Amino acid sequence: MIPRALPRLITDALTNRWRVHLSAHPPCVGAYFTSLEADEVEIQWEDGRCSYSSINGTPTSYTQCTRLIREAAA
Repeated sequence: MIPRALPRLITDALTNRWRVHLSAHPPCVGAYFTSLEADEVEIQWEDGRCSYSSINGTPTSYTQCTRLIREAAA
């Protein structure tokens, strides 16, 4: 199942010049984002719900992860 937020998050990441890598092994989906400044964000969903999120390997809230991706170019 593709998480509802994922398509928009990918669009925002690409707009802000992040590299994006996806991995899908149903029911899990993983998205990995790397910024030009070498920040790395990992978000994993299971059955459409966020099960793990991190910034540079440190567990971080989903909201902080998406905020970093979306505000990168601001």
